[in-house]
Amino acid sequence: MSLSSLRLLALVCALELSAGAPPATATVPAIIPDRRDFISSATSVAGSLTSEAGDALTSALPSAVQSVYSSLASAVPTEAVAGMIPGFDVPSTDDIKSQAGLSDEQIEQLPVRILNIPGYANRTDNGWSVLFHGQAYRQPLDNSSKLDDLTNAFLPEKDVSELNETQQEQARNLTSAIYSLPVTDLSLTFTLYNATKESQDSPILKFTFPLPTDSRGEFNQFINMNESVQADLGERVHRIEVRTNAGDLGNSSAFLVPPEGITFLADIDDILRVTRIYAPLSGLNNSFANPFTPWSNMPAVCAHWLETIPSAHFHYLTTTPEPATRMYESFIFGNYPLGSFDTRPYNFTTLEQTFRVRAVALRRALETFPNRKFVLIGDTSNADIMRDYPALAKEYGNVQCILLRNTSATDSGDKFPYDTSGFEGLDISTYFFFNVPDDLTGLDIENGECVNGSVAQNVQYGYQNLPTDPETDAAVHFSSVASRMGLLAIGLVFGALAM
Repeated sequence: MSLSSLRLLALVCALELSAGAPPATATVPAIIPDRRDFISSATSVAGSLTSEAGDALTSALPSAVQSVYSSLASAVPTEAVAGMIPGFDVPSTDDIKSQAGLSDEQIEQLPVRILNIPGYANRTDNGWSVLFHGQAYRQPLDNSSKLDDLTNAFLPEKDVSELNETQQEQARNLTSAIYSLPVTDLSLTFTLYNATKESQDSPILKFTFPLPTDSRGEFNQFINMNESVQADLGERVHRIEVRTNAGDLGNSSAFLVPPEGITFLADIDDILRVTRIYAPLSGLNNSFANPFTPWSNMPAVCAHWLETIPSAHFHYLTTTPEPATRMYESFIFGNYPLGSFDTRPYNFTTLEQTFRVRAVALRRALETFPNRKFVLIGDTSNADIMRDYPALAKEYGNVQCILLRNTSATDSGDKFPYDTSGFEGLDISTYFFFNVPDDLTGLDIENGECVNGSVAQNVQYGYQNLPTDPETDAAVHFSSVASRMGLLAIGLVFGALAM
């Protein structure tokens, strides 16, 4: 079996099954791994597959799909397909300790930091129920001489010393966050305040979290406030401040969301910010070196929705792992309406949490607010969005609109084919493929208008963004074969990510 076929098999299997998969715990060798060699590692794993299996899958591909994936296979990491920062793998605890060169006693002396992710709250018969989630951790490499070496592994074209001061700070901060150590079995105490200057010294509730942090330093649970806040706050979302005394950087917010209204649930990369995950070199540079930048005038569109829809609630869902959360929050809150967050946790208890992290977070939001209308926002380059958004719209009745940026229409660098077959059977008035933010201007979202009639749709159900139109029968056969090879591909994905 040729190397190009192995690459094709590796990428195609990953495309079909890695979307939504968690980052594997990677072993960091003494020599810092270069993420630019990620795909070559993946293809070496693919070499263990039988030629019969590889030939069965590749022969089922339409020729146009084969052409596209063959050209991409040597350049595109599997994380990109799941909407994650390319090359972003998570080192193990032992590897981080080895890189830091610190004893357990020295690590214990480092300050504890709390990632307190902004949560949402729903109103129940017993008061508001607030989602508290996040992680306790230490960063042993903040001042390490090895930090620049580790940072350089994420910079495909430059050394950190070649960046300007702002870029250096961003690259080092994100790398240091990736190489953080969880703090387990930590008891957390939270204090809640109304988000007004007059209320800063008057807490409305103080409690100890019912469980200590788990093996990955995480906490994740709804807590009932026992009517500490009045039940009916009107139709607008009410923000409260959340603080913890367990460590540094633990201040955050929680958003009390009325039972009815509209929730804008948005992905971040390549719809709210310029990332270009589908172009790995750009994706790395736009994450580790270049300041986060809003995509076009999308902030103005969201600001308009916030201003004109009194009940608007903004929830941001990214499958980027938790270490990058602070940078994402800072960017969002500096450019978009304040809102709650979901990111990729590390601990998983079910197969769906492992392989469908976005679907799990989406389902939790949809079930928490069954009487609210949801507007799901994303882009076509993200495979799990293309899968999960329409699937959950069919499962739940409270998805009002799906708004998807067609990245390939405005960025010639997006060579990823995307699959629209999941939208077949949905009411065509409920989903809209748009090109630029101005396409959303004027939509009466509050009254259920999801589609701008002046923007041509002509949605064909199946693979799009192909150099030529594949034959229908071949595309169907490809989907069937890929499905039957699920277990094989899962092994491939995890093997590749662990390299």
